[in-house]
Amino acid sequence: MLRYSGNWNETSYQSNLKLLQDWMLQKQFEAASLPRVAGYDPPWTLPFQRRNEVLIDIKS
Repeated sequence: MLRYSGNWNETSYQSNLKLLQDWMLQKQFEAASLPRVAGYDPPWTLPFQRRNEVLIDIKS
């Protein structure tokens, strides 16, 4: 999981996905799922207070 703030858009998703995948390679973790995105705040939340995550399950 990689957490980031701001509005969700394809550009922020792709850049944070790359960061997560690079970290997984560095730690030698193998993906067990496709990447997915999660957002936790309602649309009226100010962008800098929004919480978003890119998630990838890993093999144990």
